[in-house]
Amino acid sequence: GIESTTVCLTGLAAGSVYDWRVRTNCGSAGNSGYSIAQFTTTNNTPPTGSCTAPGSLRSGNVTISSGQFSWTWVGAASYTFEYKPAASDTWLVASTTIQSASYALYNLLPGTTYDYRVRSNCGANGSSVYVNAQFTTLACPAPSNLNAGSVNNTSAQLSWSWVGGSGYTVEYKPTNADNWIVASATNAGTSYFLTGLSAGTAYNWRVNTNC
Repeated sequence: GIESTTVCLTGLAAGSVYDWRVRTNCGSAGNSGYSIAQFTTTNNTPPTGSCTAPGSLRSGNVTISSGQFSWTWVGAASYTFEYKPAASDTWLVASTTIQSASYALYNLLPGTTYDYRVRSNCGANGSSVYVNAQFTTLACPAPSNLNAGSVNNTSAQLSWSWVGGSGYTVEYKPTNADNWIVASATNAGTSYFLTGLSAGTAYNWRVNTNC
């Protein structure tokens, strides 16, 4: 007997109406009466000799360098996913053997508009036409909440809020100077201990995100 409140039926025919019923088994107290309901299976199987294109392309969770994409499952053997910067003429093949109705892209450029397309692969029935869509990655965000603390005669502790990216570049200069000095071009965290400063001197400092 079933010891939970769900069961998965397989081997059903597409586009068919089914009646189903369930009853409670109470051991020595016997069984309850049946509760009866009905459902209809979908009919997504392509007719012989054709290959249905995927539908409803959607993009989500798009960041500065990645995105999650999905589409309507149409019963294909697999799916092909391709993408390219909108300004490019050359499509990049991400995968030709996707077994689900979703795919994730990584290592994208920030602040860039991309075209992407998906098609169904149907074995002996060939492949469908491509279905196209477009998305734009987020721009590389600037750090925020800059703070200089523990300042003494020759050093200062600099910090800022994490906004993503692969690291941060920290620069500084005496306020009356024209040229910025690179303290670190590959700072991995959200703080930097700046040393070698001159006593009684005003400084400007800045941080940008490396994406």
